[in-house]
Amino acid sequence: MYSLVADAIKTDNLAVLQQLIDSNADVNAKRGAALHLAIQRNRATCAQLLINAKAKLDFRDRNNWTGLAGAAHDGHLACLEVLISAKANVEEGSDSGITPLIAASSSGNTDCVRALLDAQADIEGRDSNGYTALMSAANKNHVDCVQFLINSKANIEARDQMDSTPLCIAAGAGRIESARVLIAAKADLEARTTNGYSVLIWAAFYHRVQSLEVLIDANADIDAKDTHGNTALTMASRKAAKDCVKFLIERKADIEAKTDAGNTALQWAGYHGYTSCQKVLLDAKANIEAKNNNGDTALMVAAERSYPESVKILLDTKANIEAKNNHGDTALMVAAHRDHPECAQLLLDAKADVEVTNVDGENALMCLSRGGQAASVLSLVRAKKQRR
Repeated sequence: MYSLVADAIKTDNLAVLQQLIDSNADVNAKRGAALHLAIQRNRATCAQLLINAKAKLDFRDRNNWTGLAGAAHDGHLACLEVLISAKANVEEGSDSGITPLIAASSSGNTDCVRALLDAQADIEGRDSNGYTALMSAANKNHVDCVQFLINSKANIEARDQMDSTPLCIAAGAGRIESARVLIAAKADLEARTTNGYSVLIWAAFYHRVQSLEVLIDANADIDAKDTHGNTALTMASRKAAKDCVKFLIERKADIEAKTDAGNTALQWAGYHGYTSCQKVLLDAKANIEAKNNNGDTALMVAAERSYPESVKILLDTKANIEAKNNHGDTALMVAAHRDHPECAQLLLDAKADVEVTNVDGENALMCLSRGGQAASVLSLVRAKKQRR
């Protein structure tokens, strides 16, 4: 008999549906499939007939969503109002904690949000990621919904599991309009995530140039640091966000800002071999000889990490090939010890000194023999013979 009930719902044939109900059709067959079908098809009157016939409201669909959560997500306001009137639980949604209010907010169904709040739904309810309705709306850039929730006194400084606020979420996702609404509502521009990321750093992490612009225009601290001393600029360089690097430099970010380990944006670019970021930083006159806490320059970092193209760019920009770190190692020694023959060859071609020694009295060949790396040995020995 369920197939007949389903056909009546699909065709919105109320008379047939009522006849089937009067004939004692099981309205709760297949774990309430009839009511869920009515909600999915937005058949509010069918849903009302089924509820009048004692259809259960707490059955879940195949995705483990309640009917109310499904109606909220799909924007089926009439069905949602029928369910609310029947006293459906406004806090039950899915196994992942998505309440009907969060479902409506993530889909931008403001009318459903309004109806749920009128029914006393918890505006600060959380899903399994710690997202509130406001966070969900901001993450999907449902601006009208964001504004309505703010007007309804949603907490604009609520935190998810990463300690991200709605503004942080919007900025990181590039939801510019939602970010502007939150900023206009006085959201904290300097709120910090678990890692100490400011909203600006979070935007740089995700390559969001437009978010950076909106935040800086609102007077976010361009040189704010996270728990490891990263600024938005060093973070952008670490993440190969060339356009963010360029924009932040244009907006006067401190190009020589250092992390707790002493690395500048240029050193981070060399550490990862991000040549496009290197070029932008070098064009902006970043200090090519800046040293980190180990005394390593950008050239040493690139040589140690085996990024030949980065080494070449730095050499072409006249990096000091004989600069030494705290141990007295030059870029050539570092490349030799790490067995990076291509970097070593570039340095040798640029006339790096094979005989210069570190604090242990070792030259590049001695550094190399300690590691026993044949490919680099040949390059260095050949270079040494050629210079005799």
